[in-house]
Amino acid sequence: MAPVESFPQLNRRRISASVQSIFNAVVSAALLVLCTYVFLKFKQLDSKFDEFQTEIPVVNQRQVALEEKPKKTTSNCTIQCPRSPAPGPEGLKSAPGVPGVPGYPGNNGEPGSKGDQGKEGSRGPPGPEGPKAVPGVPGVPGYPGNNGEPGCKGDQGIRGAKGDMGLQGEIGYTGQSGAQGLPGAVGLPGPRGPKGASSSLKQVETLESCDALKKAGVKFNGVYMIDPDGPSSGLDPFQVVCDMTSDLSVGYTTIHHDKEEEGNVKNYEEKGSFQVIVTYAQNRQQIEAIKNVSTSCRQFIKYNCIGSLFTNGHQYWKSVDGEDMVNWGGVPTGTKGCECWMTRSCDDVTKRCNCDVNDELPRMDQGYLTDKATLPVSELRFGDTGHQNERGIYTLGPFQCA
Repeated sequence: MAPVESFPQLNRRRISASVQSIFNAVVSAALLVLCTYVFLKFKQLDSKFDEFQTEIPVVNQRQVALEEKPKKTTSNCTIQCPRSPAPGPEGLKSAPGVPGVPGYPGNNGEPGSKGDQGKEGSRGPPGPEGPKAVPGVPGVPGYPGNNGEPGCKGDQGIRGAKGDMGLQGEIGYTGQSGAQGLPGAVGLPGPRGPKGASSSLKQVETLESCDALKKAGVKFNGVYMIDPDGPSSGLDPFQVVCDMTSDLSVGYTTIHHDKEEEGNVKNYEEKGSFQVIVTYAQNRQQIEAIKNVSTSCRQFIKYNCIGSLFTNGHQYWKSVDGEDMVNWGGVPTGTKGCECWMTRSCDDVTKRCNCDVNDELPRMDQGYLTDKATLPVSELRFGDTGHQNERGIYTLGPFQCA
């Protein structure tokens, strides 16, 4: 591939070609003028030559006359003969020679200094209008604005007349097995058995939490004794369920309760009229001791709904101290809404919860509550399930700390 010439090189080549063309034109014109001049000179010489031919006989006649004069006799006269009083006629001028061939043009002189810049020319007429530009790519749409406060709920409509009893439906499928029940209370110690053979396994030491047990090498889920406030003061050691496998780095001290199975909500229209009181396997003092030695705590909460409005006080929960809480799973304390509103993924982006769409399609809001100070959940409240097609199903997981 030939190298690409730069703009200065290309410009010099163009100027050189232009100068060469001008030079060739000048030389051609000079040769044409020279040939014309020679032709005219030859024609002038030819006319003079004709005049010269007419003058030759006259000269010859004079020559003959001079030769025919009588010769004087020679004498001893010493007197010199006088010259003719007038000189003879001037001879003809010789014809000029043919001009020589013009020499080659000399080398170009050094370029002169750059002249002063000329005056700016008058502005030319505007050029034709260029083609319209292609419209740019539209920008990324901005995030949707915050949802406005929901309007007041309308008055309940007049209940319709009771319809005729329908035909009995088919027997449904057997439901899934319920969750495993809470472990029973520790029984009284039995009589001491005979001394067994020595074992290589070491007895698990009683530590402050399940997370401390995991860091000490315990890897399996199960029921373990813990002593959150230490062996020398406070509460006696007590049993808890330890979750050692759901997270690779920490062990969760798990406190179960009596409402871990799914619960149905139906025929409760007023805000928070359906009440669920939660009772935990450990008492309040033990729970607070666990929270004091834990870095973080969490509790899973979920609500499946059909036509059951969520916010505006219809559904809420109570903290460990009995305070009404408006945030659902995945939302910080004090903020109304659900996790889908925080992640901008609600079924309707103008709503703060999926259940706020409030239609006849099944929808769901779920997430983890993570404010250790307000946990565990002590009570659940639901409403807006008084009409025929309105209902809900709640789920509340165990309280876990690590």
